[in-house]
Amino acid sequence: PKFGIGPFGRLINIGRYLADVEDIIADQPEETKDILRARVTNNITNYLQFTKTTGVPTHHQIMYTKTRKFLKDNPNLYIVHADKGGCTVAMDKD
Repeated sequence: PKFGIGPFGRLINIGRYLADVEDIIADQPEETKDILRARVTNNITNYLQFTKTTGVPTHHQIMYTKTRKFLKDNPNLYIVHADKGGCTVAMDKD
């Protein structure tokens, strides 16, 4: 994707991130695993320390939350990448 909206508030699940990392590094030698775990832990810690929110949601957070709720309330809608043109398309299931 050309941009992304980072996780915020209750959407951050550190346990899930760490479990995913363990799955990814399972086939690595033990020494490499330790290095990768340290890097991931450092990145997560830095992210949490430097992205303190003021308690006031940003425009992106508000729109993300509204869009997510809308899509949950309308399971007949699909949001997919178009075959050509690099566009995103909304389609009705019917």
